[in-house]
Amino acid sequence: MYTSIDSCHDLDENDDVPFLHPSQPPCSQGHRSSFNLETHDGGSICLHCFSNLISNPLSPTLHVSYALSQLSRSLSHSSFLQSLFTFHPHFLVSPLLSALSCFDDEPIAVQVVDLVRILSHSAPNDSVSHEFLDRVSALISSAHLAWSSRQLHMVYIYI
Repeated sequence: MYTSIDSCHDLDENDDVPFLHPSQPPCSQGHRSSFNLETHDGGSICLHCFSNLISNPLSPTLHVSYALSQLSRSLSHSSFLQSLFTFHPHFLVSPLLSALSCFDDEPIAVQVVDLVRILSHSAPNDSVSHEFLDRVSALISSAHLAWSSRQLHMVYIYI
């Protein structure tokens, strides 16, 4: 589907993690079923596919925005949040930061910051929020990040 993303994620496809639903088949791209989280509406979100989509600067912004909105919608359901925090608590930090970094698009920046805010406030502890802030700080201080003033403003609002 898309090229692989950086290796900052908590899990790799080959990592051993408990399956949420062993009978659930892999996603259409062949990613393990442990990456598929069922949504309240009866569908599922493959975290690996989601990550690849929002981390790829060549992805159409319409697709990225739609994927972010679907994740936001799913995060409003406690069962989805519980599955996410039980099996993949930090998996989304890196792709969300990548999305914030690769798209100079204010609506996407707003969506990403809102998702980070939801994840940070819903997490059982402060580790997700701390990881996001640590990574943003490291990127800004390394001068490897060329964010626009709009993107920096969105992070400033979050902090």
